[in-house]
Amino acid sequence: MGFPRINRVHATQLSEEKDINYYLDSGIFPGDEAEVDIPYAPEIQEELQSEEELFQGEFQEFQGEEELFQGEYQEEYEDQDMESGGFQGEEEEEFQEDQDQYMEPGGFQGEDEDVDMVSDSEIYDLEDEIADVLDDLTLDTDDDSDEEQREEEERNHPTVPLVGDSDPDDPPSPTGSLGRTTVGVELEFLVAAALENGVPDAHPNDNRGLLVGAEAYGDENPMFQITIRNAIVDALRFYGLTAVKGESPHIYLGATSNFGWSSRLDDKVDNSNNLDSLGTWVGDYTWNPSMSQDGNVDAGTNRLLEQFIQFHVSHGLSFRRTTESVLWAIAKKIASIFIRNADVGAMPKFMSIWVDRAKGAVALQAAQEIARADIQVDPNAVLLEGADPRYRAWTCTREESFAAETATPAHYDLHNYVSPPGSKPPAPPSEYKWFSGEVISPILDFAHKDTYPAIERACTAIRDSFRVHKPMSVIGTGFHVHFGQEAGWTLLHLKKFTTLWLLLEEAIEKLHRRDRSDPAHMYSQSLRENSKLARNILVPSGGPAARSTVGNREPAKAAFYLARAHEHVPFQLAQINEYMQSLITEVWQYENIDDLNRGMTVHRGYGHIKYRLSGNTRTGSPHIGLFGPVLQTLEIRIMQGTLDSEHIWRWMCICHQMILFSRDATPRQFRDGLADMITSIRYPRDVLDIPANMLEWFQLRMNKATGYFEYLDRDRVSWSVPFMTRGGKNVYF
Repeated sequence: MGFPRINRVHATQLSEEKDINYYLDSGIFPGDEAEVDIPYAPEIQEELQSEEELFQGEFQEFQGEEELFQGEYQEEYEDQDMESGGFQGEEEEEFQEDQDQYMEPGGFQGEDEDVDMVSDSEIYDLEDEIADVLDDLTLDTDDDSDEEQREEEERNHPTVPLVGDSDPDDPPSPTGSLGRTTVGVELEFLVAAALENGVPDAHPNDNRGLLVGAEAYGDENPMFQITIRNAIVDALRFYGLTAVKGESPHIYLGATSNFGWSSRLDDKVDNSNNLDSLGTWVGDYTWNPSMSQDGNVDAGTNRLLEQFIQFHVSHGLSFRRTTESVLWAIAKKIASIFIRNADVGAMPKFMSIWVDRAKGAVALQAAQEIARADIQVDPNAVLLEGADPRYRAWTCTREESFAAETATPAHYDLHNYVSPPGSKPPAPPSEYKWFSGEVISPILDFAHKDTYPAIERACTAIRDSFRVHKPMSVIGTGFHVHFGQEAGWTLLHLKKFTTLWLLLEEAIEKLHRRDRSDPAHMYSQSLRENSKLARNILVPSGGPAARSTVGNREPAKAAFYLARAHEHVPFQLAQINEYMQSLITEVWQYENIDDLNRGMTVHRGYGHIKYRLSGNTRTGSPHIGLFGPVLQTLEIRIMQGTLDSEHIWRWMCICHQMILFSRDATPRQFRDGLADMITSIRYPRDVLDIPANMLEWFQLRMNKATGYFEYLDRDRVSWSVPFMTRGGKNVYF
């Protein structure tokens, strides 16, 4: 069996199911038509048609266990003294993976099989459960005298008068801007691409193919990496996405005459060439008797080469099929021009010069031909002035931040694994050659009806075609989403969003796997603790210089910024401690976006959010800055890697609502919203206009002892079924 060449039947079914009218006919969750204006995916809408049904069906025990909540699952979390970290090295019995017996009758699978339900008396009261998770999304509460505190704050910090009825931090939108929220996703994943030399297939029943004949190539070999990369791009294309190949910044391909950026090691040998088509070409050069023989050879070679290139263009011939053997054959033919006009001795010299020059010219034309083939634009791409052309279509590259080698056999559940005949005891993950991949979307309009379907198709294409490792903290893949504002981010918008994020960050961390907020995780660190501004406040004598200096230069302006902060933030509430007050106050002292960007940059590594922004009080167009591309986006990096499109979309919708609330809320609405969330007067879902079932989905997947999101295998992937299932949704079933 060769490397994957796509399940064509499934691809056809997918395209039929996702007819555009299907998405036009239903745009939001049932019952939310009057309240929500985001185009949530229809598949996600169907999940919560019955909240109770989802709650009952979500956690059915594998292998027919019927009493999940009062049985093993609940007891393990409530009665067992968990080790610090709660993920690796646990001795408790792990969930057993069984794809055939787990169903979600109210959820994503859409299957009709009967599933045994626990009785009503054994199910938590749904409203209490919802309240518990939403309590987790607020800070500690103290409801006493909240209204009195608000009134006192308003007396002490009245609304700030703005000179000329304008806000210096909120300049007007540029003329002609559509005001769209743009989005781009980065999907990180680990693919079992080929077998190690002499090692039998550890999962022979998985018919998603492997690269055959790659035993001689190490997984660091650029030709191996380009082959896998190009196979992934081919899969994306087959599933209807506009995807390109081209050069990859993380694959180091040296000069080679036989292998390029569009090549694959498993390509069929194509011996066809342009010799027959070029047989009709006759060059034209008139020997100049006033020139020497060498001069005529030089001039004649150049003249004939120009004609040769033009003949290819005029007749639609691919330069990639004009091989060196073709050039030598053509050289013998056109050398007759010189035989008639010069000594026979000039013929070998001409032929040698011709072939050398023609090889270079043809290679250049072939490279440009490949480049032109990859200059494609996704029909739904948002074309921003100054944006990198790479973000006009789907692409794939190698990602260097994670690797299979960080996992050992101790990280896997080996209890139910049966080794193939003749193989050695399992030693995962060393049985395979792995490819660390990242698929990158074009710049898309978040609200466009085709944005979610495109993400689902990308996830489906990869999982249908390749053996993709299930999520695992020790491997450390991530999901990154870039949010942009077509009209530009304003300084006021960013101050409000940063304030909202800092206040909710600790609760937001619980929506994701615990390792994503581990202080040692260099690719996803807390802004409230590890941003340069935070370090400067926590370690005044040794932290990086990150505070605004406006107070030293312009005290009146600093006072204005302080008043604006109090207009937007309920500092009087006891739940906002002294440190958080200092941190947020300093955020509001920034005079421009460049300074805010530096303050929110993590001192070492990457934060939960990477501020990829530049500007004064409004960001401009994307461009290449002094230290690299300035994308003019907020890159939210906190989520672990997955190819579950519904999980991805839920998180994107939550982020989107935070961005919209920060942008559109008036000072009073923003301040009251923060106060209501902090004091539990209103839940975040109500303040931010997030459908309740979005947060419930995360709650139902939380470890009840740690409070963090957790997959059903508890971060111990079974080596019996280590790969994501086919499809674009739940990666386990």
